[in-house]
Amino acid sequence: MNKLFNRNFIPEITHTLRWLYGNRQGTDASVFHYAKMRGLIIKLKYQSWKCNGTLLLRLLNKQAKTGPLPLNGAALAGIGEMLARCHTDNLEAEKIVVYVLKRLLRNPRAYKKCLSEAIKAATIKHSEPKRTGVDIFSIPIIHYNDWKETRFAFGLAESCLRNNPRGEYALGFLSRMMLIHRPEYMSHFVAEVAARVPIDTIVGEVAELCGFYPTLADAAMRTRLPLFVMVGAFSLGIESQWRSKMSLPSLVDRLRVLCIPSEGMTQICINLLNEAQITLRQYNQKISDIQGRIRQLKYNPHQTNYDESSLPDVIAREKMQLENWQEKIKLAEKDFSLALNTTAGVCDDAEKTWESFISISHHDAEYICRFALAHKDETRKLMLGKALSIFGKQLTTSECWSFINEDSSAYWFAKAQTDLSIELGSDPGRAAGQRISAFEINLRERAQAPFAVVRNAGFTNDIKLWATLLDFAFHVALSFDNVQDILLKHALNSARQFLPIASRSLLDDFKLLRIISIHTANALRNFPEEKAREWLDDPLMPDVTKAHIIWSQPTILEDDIKRAQGYAESVKQRYSDELESINAMTSLVDHAFNANVNAPITKNIEAGLCRLWDLLPDTGEYIFVKLLTADTILKAFRGDEKARQQIIDDHFWTQRCIGQLINEYTKI
Repeated sequence: MNKLFNRNFIPEITHTLRWLYGNRQGTDASVFHYAKMRGLIIKLKYQSWKCNGTLLLRLLNKQAKTGPLPLNGAALAGIGEMLARCHTDNLEAEKIVVYVLKRLLRNPRAYKKCLSEAIKAATIKHSEPKRTGVDIFSIPIIHYNDWKETRFAFGLAESCLRNNPRGEYALGFLSRMMLIHRPEYMSHFVAEVAARVPIDTIVGEVAELCGFYPTLADAAMRTRLPLFVMVGAFSLGIESQWRSKMSLPSLVDRLRVLCIPSEGMTQICINLLNEAQITLRQYNQKISDIQGRIRQLKYNPHQTNYDESSLPDVIAREKMQLENWQEKIKLAEKDFSLALNTTAGVCDDAEKTWESFISISHHDAEYICRFALAHKDETRKLMLGKALSIFGKQLTTSECWSFINEDSSAYWFAKAQTDLSIELGSDPGRAAGQRISAFEINLRERAQAPFAVVRNAGFTNDIKLWATLLDFAFHVALSFDNVQDILLKHALNSARQFLPIASRSLLDDFKLLRIISIHTANALRNFPEEKAREWLDDPLMPDVTKAHIIWSQPTILEDDIKRAQGYAESVKQRYSDELESINAMTSLVDHAFNANVNAPITKNIEAGLCRLWDLLPDTGEYIFVKLLTADTILKAFRGDEKARQQIIDDHFWTQRCIGQLINEYTKI
């Protein structure tokens, strides 16, 4: 007996060998030995084997055209196993097998029997059949018609594109044959397979095929079976290392040609939109990391593992990488915007689209609001209302604290509020006030209650939420040239009570204190300067707030530059943590220069701004914040092109308000 032969090893192989040699008679072992002696099967170590691809192709061609049809459909499954173990033209072999299937199709009864036997042979290694005597064309297919199985389909498509192959050669081969030969029968084929093995086995095989062969991905979509349509679409829409992805508009056009329902297209688009958003976020993080490495290499080389002689080359490589990723992120942003518009374009049922989006997507405020803003007309109004309902939920429950604390959440929800008010023709300030008024009053009362710090277990969260409400209110009130006076006055009154409490309580989150201080300073510029002086004379007001107010009021600054300098020094000394101190100072410097950009800068103010700049660190780990000079920034504001370019090239200040002003001017 041949030691390689094992009747339980790959039983379908013996059926294939019998057919290839003219339905040869004899025992399985003798047929296997016969093929081995003629060089079709080649023995390797440890009971493994490979196949002679040239000989296999010749035998296939001969039997398909002139020989009898297979006596057992398992022969088709065996062909898949043999092709996986040889080097030959698989496409040519597949054409031959498709020809055999067409011959079989002349007798529908023989066709069904052969296909059923092939499936049984391909799945027998997994488990015994769950049911027997099942007609391949009578199994209900309702289990595969659910467009809500999106995560399952997307996960399989993504893993098959990025992970190792599954290794189900026979089942994969049969799936490929069905997609090529009769995609409209795929539902029945899947039903037969699912009667024997878990559904993810066959879907996984199809997903792997779609990942490697775009034509098969299109064939999977032609099946019109929801699970396979999604797998095919995701395989085409996800970036792969061996091929570029299909643009979402092109993919949607193809889905429309195939008459895929709106529900299916919406599910597919939202998943691919989510992928585009994740990619954009990853690219932003990558750029931030590279910029950090460049700063480290330039200004703190002693903390790196490179010697001095190699530093220039390393920095040059990092800069090349940075340029490359900056180009990538431009394309990623364009791709994301295109995906937003495409997804909005397939929306037929706004309620269902929102439900699908919110159940699939990562819920950060920017993403939610940009999705809502991409729609038009009545759908846009509904989506903006839904987005703001997320904000309302955050105000009433603690479930969403993870993203109520995002730096930009208040900005984006404020934008959603102003855009919705414009769409409805209502007053944005009034609508925003109505949305947050009850919450703000409740929070203010709880935070100002006697001994609230010790009696209220959620005191810190109350303060942070109060800050978020103020951030939202100020953004709405200051987002129009015609300032929303009523909302702004209410926000200032609330901030005046908030800031003294926050300066004593937000010891773990100074950033919120700075944000509200900056908003307050910007708001006071819309009132007579007496109001700003009133705030400056308030003994309860923290120095960080007073510093931002006085440095944003040119008239007061001109008269009392020493007082402004004193507040700035107080801000620098307030924080024991070096990083927090630098954050506070760079924020103040950025705001001060930005506030005075359009004001006439006298010699006194110029000297004050230069002294303020001098408070930034000029040694140590954070020296990169002071690579420019105050004079350079002032020259840039006056139109000096060389100075402007220096700011644009500075990785730190180009991301601040100063850099944004310069970039906007350059674009104009």
